[in-house]
Amino acid sequence: MKSWNGMLFQTLSCRTNLMKKLTEPVDPQQALLYWALLGVLLGAVGCRFFPSLAQQPLLTQGLAVSGELRTLWDVCRSALLPMLVMLTALLLCCTSAIGQPCALLVLLVRGAGAGAAAEDCFARFPLRDAVTAVSVLILPCAFLSILILIYALRRSLAVSNGLLRYLLRGEQAAEIRTVFSALCRAMLISLVLTLLCCGLHTVLIWLMNDRLLGGVTI
Repeated sequence: MKSWNGMLFQTLSCRTNLMKKLTEPVDPQQALLYWALLGVLLGAVGCRFFPSLAQQPLLTQGLAVSGELRTLWDVCRSALLPMLVMLTALLLCCTSAIGQPCALLVLLVRGAGAGAAAEDCFARFPLRDAVTAVSVLILPCAFLSILILIYALRRSLAVSNGLLRYLLRGEQAAEIRTVFSALCRAMLISLVLTLLCCGLHTVLIWLMNDRLLGGVTI
């Protein structure tokens, strides 16, 4: 009888712990990271079935590697411009009370670009070279840029949600101005981090592109 009571107690305890875990609030940063990983998966699968997509610079966003001759300015510019466009898009999304879907789409697109660039690398180079190239030439910039966008996205969502609460419940405008000031500071920090990220990407291409892929970058 005691053994049955013990088994029943353990079962109820496991179910209670499971319910607690399921009802715990999700960490917003973790949820946004999973959202970006979904974009990576979509980009990789899309380029797997439609290889021509990987040839679109709008999709790969400067993350695609190449064995062809490129200048360092071309590498830096192709990596920097998409991030500047995305940060601008996040800044514009926060001016709308319903800008949250568009802001989330920005992060999804960045993840898709990383997935497309990685899939293109695996499609064009031998497996060993592709794994090394993705790990050294694509992953650092892609991961850091996603973290930067998540940082900026959370502030953009906060302003957009504040505008929505203001329209629905009449939240004080002073609170919205405070959140918007925090967003401006976050955008400046994101811009500096973006410049550092693209600089790191350019340096990695300059140092490792020739060794890994046989191309030359000057």
